Amino acid sequence: LSIHESRHVSQMQFGMTQAMKPFNWIFGEMFNILTAVFYPGMATMEGDAVIMETAYSNSGRGRIADFLNYYRVAFDEGVERSWYKWRYGSKRFYTPNYYALGYITIGGIRTLYDCPDFMYRMYELAARRPYDLGAYYTTIKNVTGKKLKPVFKEISDSLKVEWKAEADARAPYIPFDALTKTSKIYTDYTQSISTPDGLFTVKSGYLNTPVLIKIDLDSGKEKFVHNISANISNLQLDENNSRIWWSESTRSSRWSLKSKSILYRMDTGSGKVKSFRNRELLHNPAPSPEGELVAVAQYNVNGTTGVTILESEGGQWREGHQAPDSLQIVELAWKEQNNIYCSAISDGGYGIYMLDRRLDRWKMILQPRPVMITNLNCTDKGLSFTSDLDGENELYNLDLQNNTLIRKSRSRFGLSDYADIPEAGLAVF
Repeated sequence: LSIHESRHVSQMQFGMTQAMKPFNWIFGEMFNILTAVFYPGMATMEGDAVIMETAYSNSGRGRIADFLNYYRVAFDEGVERSWYKWRYGSKRFYTPNYYALGYITIGGIRTLYDCPDFMYRMYELAARRPYDLGAYYTTIKNVTGKKLKPVFKEISDSLKVEWKAEADARAPYIPFDALTKTSKIYTDYTQSISTPDGLFTVKSGYLNTPVLIKIDLDSGKEKFVHNISANISNLQLDENNSRIWWSESTRSSRWSLKSKSILYRMDTGSGKVKSFRNRELLHNPAPSPEGELVAVAQYNVNGTTGVTILESEGGQWREGHQAPDSLQIVELAWKEQNNIYCSAISDGGYGIYMLDRRLDRWKMILQPRPVMITNLNCTDKGLSFTSDLDGENELYNLDLQNNTLIRKSRSRFGLSDYADIPEAGLAVF
């Protein structure tokens, strides 16, 4: 984030130079923000900053599988849209945010036309000739000799060839069948979890706000269960009591930067939901093996994090464990009575750690790496999670007895939101 925002500061400097300098005397430094956004547009401005954070760090968005995943799948399936359709989207077709589009466009020009200083040329032209309101398009024409439309087509075609070669090299892929019907309007299924009462997942899209539904594994029919927030944690199952736990984050109606968290517990049989409200920011609940307690990640206003233990019935506080200063707790998985596992972020990236409740001591289980770790859950022998360790999101199992990491899936462009169904030998994603 520091690299990304520092790049924006660099972009704003051009509003203080050459023909634009007198405008600063009249409007002040706020004028620099206007020029930095107006001439290239938000997509180009943000895409350039993402390039910088990717180039100068090991964890920039350009290195994360999710960032360009939709483009990779769309290009592979022959989807062709103009730059403007990718930028502004539509009511029918899903469109990723403009950060990814700017990243692809500027990165493509820098690579295909050997112009690493494209943004400098564009901003310098705008500062020298403020009346050229299309300085972005003028610079593209000066560098490539073409307009934006054919340039973006060349960039798309080159990425299509590159990504296809990478995907073909990943073969063979795991076989799979569609469980739900393909919707004509964009629909997303996330946070899936398998229970004795059925498969639960969160459904959202252009036609409906996020809702928790239950899917019949034989017919694929969907049944509404409960309305849910757009900002939720990973769903966790309390097997003993057949309950699903999750947390939701809501913003204050008065203060835009203030938020609060709500813990939820739902009985999978009856569908009854109970909420637990706290003044603290408590997220990502994980029930204990017996179901009497629940562990949550607590985020403090001073920037520290920790693990808090609550009673599962009334939500009363039982104990708290402060995480080391270098760790930010993310997701939790409670496998053993006295040992709680969690994914956490440090300077080295995502890692997996264990909290010994008796000794109040932390132990590193999986060394941190500049990759993503999500959907942390317990298995018979250890833990399972999704990670883009090899460049695409795949399912991994961590055997805690042998301390071995095994990749359990291989797909063309990655998978997400897994739900293991051990009794059927299946996985839903």
